[in-house]
Amino acid sequence: MACNAVRSAAFLARGEPYFEEFDGNDLVSTTHLLAKCGKAPIGTMRVRILNAGAGGIAAWERLAILPNAGRHGTKALLGLARTARAYSEFKGVGSVVGAVENPKLLKFWQKHGFELMNVPPAVYNNVEYRQIRLNLRDPQTEPAESDDYDLVEALNGSVEYLDFDRYLSQHTGW
Repeated sequence: MACNAVRSAAFLARGEPYFEEFDGNDLVSTTHLLAKCGKAPIGTMRVRILNAGAGGIAAWERLAILPNAGRHGTKALLGLARTARAYSEFKGVGSVVGAVENPKLLKFWQKHGFELMNVPPAVYNNVEYRQIRLNLRDPQTEPAESDDYDLVEALNGSVEYLDFDRYLSQHTGW
């Protein structure tokens, strides 16, 4: 609930449509990270596992820092990024994908190893989002299995990956 409150304050307050900010992915193979200043929540990020297989793909999404967080917002951003990376590595994720609109935030992610993907920007509500990718595998020992277009298709749900939730729904009728 605290994550939703932070996202509401950060995104709905600036005019983002509710149905886009709170989509059906909030409860599907997803972990929500929460950053606090003392006891008060000030930031959040959604980590969604797109492919639970070997190497895996995760999407880091819905990053929100409260506008009034001040200097604590930068610390929250760093903490969320470090925690998202540690969690993704723990889950065996080999690649992380995301999208960013803010040039300053793009520079932040690039300093932390993300690269721009070789795909056209996505446009939502007249805002252009650049697609980014972080390779968590050691390129010397593990070749990348997916190209940028495959990762964007996975992010958009166009590619069927076998994961536990889909397995259950296909084999148990849940």
